[in-house]
Formats: sequence, C-alpha cells, structure tokens
Amino acid sequence: ALIAGAGAALVPGDARMPALDAVPADAVRLRLEDTEVASWRRTMQIPGFHWIAGVGGVATVVLAVLGLWRGMLWADLWAGTVGFVTVLLLALGRWRVVVDHTGLTVSPLISRLRTHVPLDEVIEAEAGPVSPLREFGGWGYRVGKDGAVGIVVRTGEGLRIRRTGDRSLVVTVDDAATGAALLNT
Repeated sequence: ALIAGAGAALVPGDARMPALDAVPADAVRLRLEDTEVASWRRTMQIPGFHWIAGVGGVATVVLAVLGLWRGMLWADLWAGTVGFVTVLLLALGRWRVVVDHTGLTVSPLISRLRTHVPLDEVIEAEAGPVSPLREFGGWGYRVGKDGAVGIVVRTGEGLRIRRTGDRSLVVTVDDAATGAALLNT
C-alpha cells in the first residue's frame, strides 16, 4: 500500500485541455433559464454493499474471538485479512457522483481519491448501457479496451463523457440521462 501510494503521488495528473468548440447542438440538454443554477447528485454502490459490510464485520469478529479464545493463530490471521478486505470494499464500494457548475466529480468514501472532469473539457455527455465485463474486463476503477477510464460497480445504465484529448470516462449510475443532459447544458 505504501509503494502504491508513493507511486500515485509521483504520477502527474492530466494536463488541462479546454475544449475549443461548444457541446454539439443536437446533444441532449436540460431546459434552464439564464438565471437558474442546477446540480445533480447520485450515489452508486456495488450490489450487496450492506451485506458485504454485515457479513465481513461478523466474520472478522467471530474469527478474532475464536483466535483469542482458543489461541488459534490461523483465526487471527484470517480475522485480519477478512477485516482488511471488508474495510477496503466498504471504502471503495460506494461512490458519490456530482454534476455542477465545475463539471463532473466522482469520489469514493475516501474522498481524496476523486476523479474530476472540468466542465470546459467536456465534448459531449450521454447515457447508455454499460457492460463492465465486455467493455472493461471487470468491475471497479478500470481502463477499457478503447482507452476509456471506467468507474463501474455494476452492469446497467451509465454516464459516458467524451473529453478533450481523446479521453473518456464511464460511470455506472442511476438516472444517467439527467446527469448527461445537465453536463451538456
């Protein structure tokens, strides 16, 4: 974890690349008055999020008690492993998705690990079906075959954002059509 953290700190972020053209006129938009300001917020989580928390927590406690009560080293080791994996899944299993005047921000429970797409880098946003296994080879924070970055926690509706610099981001979230329309607006 320390090596991964050090590596992440040393990698530079994306260079700013403001779009030269406006979002296409035929892109889906929300009707807002010139004086209106809007934001859109959703939470996405891995299926069974609450079950993972409950089962992982109970398993960790049972294994820890078994290890302490009976002096079983293997139970203590498993308690630590199950506890660590449970905390990791809980920390990265629920994400907040926000579209506002700054653009799109997606952040997990550990909000320091956020992904942000500035509004001036959006070429177009759209909603559509996402197949994590076919497009990204699995679930999580992934890079797809076509180079798109995906924050995919389930199969289904997702928000696809084409960005400047031939970059794109895919996020599986409910009501993606409203988020895409607001981002285009």
